[in-house]
Amino acid sequence: RHKNILTIVAVFFCVFIIIFAIHFVHDILQQKISNFELEKQKVIKTGIQIIDLRNKYGDLDEYMNKIENNYQLASKSLPERMEQGDFINFLQSTAVDEGIKIIMIVPDDVELIEEGNLKGVNRLKITIKIECSYMQLIKFLKLIESSERMINFSDVSIVSKDNGNLLICEISMFIFSFEQ
Repeated sequence: RHKNILTIVAVFFCVFIIIFAIHFVHDILQQKISNFELEKQKVIKTGIQIIDLRNKYGDLDEYMNKIENNYQLASKSLPERMEQGDFINFLQSTAVDEGIKIIMIVPDDVELIEEGNLKGVNRLKITIKIECSYMQLIKFLKLIESSERMINFSDVSIVSKDNGNLLICEISMFIFSFEQ
């Protein structure tokens, strides 16, 4: 009789262990299935986004090239560094190419813009004084304006010289960058 009780207890214990193991394994498998379903939904969502992009923009390579070109243009317009030496060289070579006499080029100190749309951007004021004809001045200003660099003209003063045949022009402009 004692043996029967031990057998019954052993059977209940084994059944309990089996039920516990099945329940434990079942929970682990359910968790894995849930994780798999979440990953499946993410993949489906990503696939739908890719299809939407293809439908919207057609050739994704062409779209990526367009984004890269826009980024390159923006980087040239508002570069990471001020590169004022390069810009001053550009002003000098443009003036020389147009037969303009440079009287002076003076860069100010770089300053950080603290308000407005350009907050956090650095700017540098450069003043150039030149002697030239009216047509040379117009072409010079157009060449500077057509530069890829973002330039903001702030002041232009013009005084005639030599009975109006020559002009003395002082032009102040700002160039911009993200860092000094």
